[in-house]
Amino acid sequence: QAYLQSLVYFTFNVLAGAQIEGYSHIRQHFSEISLTDNSTAKMLLTICAIWVGISCILLAIRLLIKWKKKILLSSLAISIFGASMISGGLYPMGHSMHSLYDLDIVITLIPFLFSYELKGIIHERRFFTISIFAGLYIFFHIWMMITQLDPQGYHGLTQRLFALIAFGWIAYL
Repeated sequence: QAYLQSLVYFTFNVLAGAQIEGYSHIRQHFSEISLTDNSTAKMLLTICAIWVGISCILLAIRLLIKWKKKILLSSLAISIFGASMISGGLYPMGHSMHSLYDLDIVITLIPFLFSYELKGIIHERRFFTISIFAGLYIFFHIWMMITQLDPQGYHGLTQRLFALIAFGWIAYL
């Protein structure tokens, strides 16, 4: 499921962008498709966001079943991120419900929360190194977007790098 999450995200991203003349995966965020009049591209965006969101929520449920209360905060955070993804697919960019009132920012905490809560369960140092790297990159990317320091003309590229690392880390988890 985690591997499919990345595959679905990037496949639907490319397919939706291909529906819109002049759309640039380098310059534009995926959510900008929600502002177009192209119903096929919007449908692909919606399906993608809902798929990824449900996938995150199912992951959280599965992890809670496996590790019970040991990873309660991590599971809650990944569920909130999943709900924000679903909301991002249902509401257009610019709407307050797009990303569920900006609750998608919780993604900045997820690798750190998992590292903290799994420290007595996972003994492999590599997991923590990869998680800290992913967490720092995710945090840096979100900070760049919030402060508007994300390089002009490369918003799409930086978002796709962010997605590669964020969803890649979830698959690694």
